Amino acid sequence: MISKGINILKLGYSVIENSVFIPILASSLRRDEEIVVCGLALDYCVGSTALGIADYGFENIIVPGNATRGISQETTDLVLRKFKEYGVRYVDRTD
Repeated sequence: MISKGINILKLGYSVIENSVFIPILASSLRRDEEIVVCGLALDYCVGSTALGIADYGFENIIVPGNATRGISQETTDLVLRKFKEYGVRYVDRTD
C-alpha cells in the first residue's frame, strides 16, 4: 500500500502524487497486467489515481464498483465519462 496526500500543504487526491508510486508499479508488473484501483471516493481519489495511472501509459486498469462509491452524482458521471475516454474499465456492481 502506498499513501496519497503526502504534502500537508496540498489536497491529495491521487497516489500518483507520491513520487515512489509509478516506479514501484512499473517494476512490479508488466504493462499488460490488470491494475485494480479501489478506495473511498470514486469521483475523487479513486478516479484521479486510475486516470493518473492511465496517463503513464498503463492499460488494463479496472475500478470495481463494489469497492468504491461516488460522493455526488454529477462528479461521478464526469469521472465515468473520463474512464471511457482513457480506457479505464469500471466494473459496475451488477457485472
